[in-house]
Amino acid sequence: MENKDREEKEVIEKRKRFRAIMAVSSFSVMTVFDFLAGYLIGDWLDIRLQTGSHICRFVGLGVALIGMIIALADLVRMAMLSNRKE
Repeated sequence: MENKDREEKEVIEKRKRFRAIMAVSSFSVMTVFDFLAGYLIGDWLDIRLQTGSHICRFVGLGVALIGMIIALADLVRMAMLSNRKE
């Protein structure tokens, strides 16, 4: 009986570790994609709208930064909720 409980706890711990790894890796991929998309879309808009001072590029990077901060806050919130359930 005790062995079965120990195996269940190990499975739960493995799932928690897997979720943590997936959350961090998805955050890092999303951050890179957001900044790349913000830069490229901003650059395209600068060329299309003929703004010489790269305004749209900075706006795109700013939106990517805001998205990254929101995603990081959500990741921290999920981690806090996960620890609270224990």
